[in-house]
Amino acid sequence: MPTQGIVYESIPRIDAEVVRGFRETGVASVHEAMARAGLMNPRIRPLQPGFKASGQAITCACHAGDNLTLHRAFLTCRPGDVLVVTIDGHDGSAIWGELVTVSAQAIGLSAAVIDGAVRDAALIRRLGFPVWSRWIGAGGTVKKSMGAVNVPIVAGGTIVNPGDVVVADDDGVAVVPWAEAATILDSAVTRDRKEDGVRERIGKGELLYNILGLDKVVDGLGVRVVPGTYLGSTPEPVAQTEVD
Repeated sequence: MPTQGIVYESIPRIDAEVVRGFRETGVASVHEAMARAGLMNPRIRPLQPGFKASGQAITCACHAGDNLTLHRAFLTCRPGDVLVVTIDGHDGSAIWGELVTVSAQAIGLSAAVIDGAVRDAALIRRLGFPVWSRWIGAGGTVKKSMGAVNVPIVAGGTIVNPGDVVVADDDGVAVVPWAEAATILDSAVTRDRKEDGVRERIGKGELLYNILGLDKVVDGLGVRVVPGTYLGSTPEPVAQTEVD
């Protein structure tokens, strides 16, 4: 847990066009552009499918069962920001609910990412505000203790620094270091354009196997290709591995 009882009023700000640009790509492309890094735990899921969001992170570290810190964090938010909340110990209490969502919409937040529980799920869905969370639960909270606002936190197993760009969609949540955001956005957009070309070739009848040159990979592995039908002789059947 970060330092207790501390609030930093501002975060490093980057070009708003870069932040908005991440909404035109997706979490998968951003993840690939970051050398397959930056993803939160896949248990952090959207409360409602179909939303895409990006914004700079306002970070908030709350105590379990107490969301006073979250309310104080709202005072540091700007329109378009994403509030990222982590909790010191998960006790099932819902840090986020309907009235907090209404407040988030009123100040223009882009989304909220909660590494903990939210409640009033049906009402939040009706409001149409993008929320990603670990759990849904009805437990209540108090407002008696302060954690920390706009300090580095760990949410969904990933370090989130104040000002990092948070990108979220149906695939999950990615965190982009704010100082590298423009470069990573360029790489993600380049990847998307390359995939557009691949998609066009697939539409003309080509297989990904050929487009990606996977024949060379298979040949390099020494795979034996038999021009015939398996008739019960060698090779031995491949053992199946049980998966939980």
